[in-house]
Amino acid sequence: MNLTFEVREGIAKHSRIQAGEIPALDEYLPGLRPPLEAQLIDLADEVAYNAADLDDAYEAGLLRIDEIAAAAPFMRRFSNPSTRIPGLTERERFRNPCVT
Repeated sequence: MNLTFEVREGIAKHSRIQAGEIPALDEYLPGLRPPLEAQLIDLADEVAYNAADLDDAYEAGLLRIDEIAAAAPFMRRFSNPSTRIPGLTERERFRNPCVT
């Protein structure tokens, strides 16, 4: 692969390597902010990891929709009984918030 400097820099900084930690990677300026693409990847990863953790906690019965809604106000609209499709279970509403 013939990756550009910016792509290699993004990979190095996405790994959160500190200056001097791996001397061979110091050329990628580890003390500076990563390129925009790497910052977006970090943000997308955080969203994906947190959503997966929330889903796992719900599936395991550790959290209920009302508890999630109390901590995340945007979820309140998903915690009400469905008016569009009657008879959905709580799990179906959680999995398909666009139908509530």
